[in-house]
Amino acid sequence: MKKKYSRILRFLILFIIFVTGYYFFSTQNLEIKPTLNNIEFQSYIKEINVKNEIYYNNEKYLRIRSFLDVASYKEIEEDEALKNSKSWKKFDKRLLPAIWLYLINSNLNLTSTDVPNPSILPKDFVLPFNWDLLMNISPTLFNSKYFEPIVLNKGTCGAFKDLSPKNQPSNFIGDYCKDIVYPSSDNDYGLSIRVLKKIDQPLSDIDWRHFHARIYNLLDFPAPQNVLFLGALNRKKNKGLLVPLQKISNGENNLADLQNPLKTIYQQFSDVFIQDRVQKYGLSKKDVLLNGISVYHELTQLNEQLSNIDLEKYRTKQLPIYKTKQPMVIGEQIKLKAGDPIDINQDLFSWYLPKVLKNLQNEIKLASDEDDITQITFLKNHAEKLLSDKYYDEIKYFDFLI
Repeated sequence: MKKKYSRILRFLILFIIFVTGYYFFSTQNLEIKPTLNNIEFQSYIKEINVKNEIYYNNEKYLRIRSFLDVASYKEIEEDEALKNSKSWKKFDKRLLPAIWLYLINSNLNLTSTDVPNPSILPKDFVLPFNWDLLMNISPTLFNSKYFEPIVLNKGTCGAFKDLSPKNQPSNFIGDYCKDIVYPSSDNDYGLSIRVLKKIDQPLSDIDWRHFHARIYNLLDFPAPQNVLFLGALNRKKNKGLLVPLQKISNGENNLADLQNPLKTIYQQFSDVFIQDRVQKYGLSKKDVLLNGISVYHELTQLNEQLSNIDLEKYRTKQLPIYKTKQPMVIGEQIKLKAGDPIDINQDLFSWYLPKVLKNLQNEIKLASDEDDITQITFLKNHAEKLLSDKYYDEIKYFDFLI
């Protein structure tokens, strides 16, 4: 009997120690009031998280979060939540789409559906773009063996050609590469050469090809004209959002100046996002930084704002043949009964080069003086070149089976 009571006594002592310790550490970390009972405690934590939108202690959210610009974290860069994160100080390709969705959320402007081409965004709304934001090109140049002779030493097109494989086109200097007099106002990266177009010949030096392509992307490769958020709006009705893009600068950078970190427009967008979250939700700057930004969260917010809107009234009935000059809601819902056969037009899954060339020529013909047709002209010229080659034996049709 004594053994039984002694076991119960030891259990009670251990239980009291455990509860006391748990309570002590919980109150130290969360700073809750000691009078809260367990039910109130859970309610309190839920209220704090909902009110302040603190997500960074949620395991699921951590997997879908993107950190903002690294420069914004200077004051808390020693924080354990950062140092323990696998994605900290690594390029995250989800950051640009997340910022795009944040800008869309911040600029929703539902016009009357009685006007021609009603829109959920201002008519002149555009999203920022450059290839460096999307692909993180400039930092990768530092690791190339051609960085020192071409960037640090301000190499010329002649020097760049001499370092390349021997089968370069004879007109490389002038048609493919152009020297820049440094400093130049049209060059944001302090480079001494411009790459004007890609080289069609296969080259054996992969490092040289990569370096050539990255310089081309930084300065002269045409930017896409629109971005399509496919099926992003009201997934049950599968609406998409088409938004024009505008090429922007990251600011003046000198890649040869190894002492100063590279500037990026992400810094500006991060500052705006932080200030907005602090003012709107009463968060501290640290909480905003640790929360980061999430494509999933921004997309969810966008659909919540549009939940009571009949998007069909905003849907563009006919897409422009060339490009859009304003944001558009697109997409149709296909209603089918279970077991109904689906007739698919085979032409939708075939590709015929002469037909593609004709469409390209038509789009160029319909383009206005304000339209940038650089990229589409390049495609047209390449199609003409392929068709004029007497040795061209590529299969004209490509059929895809579903």
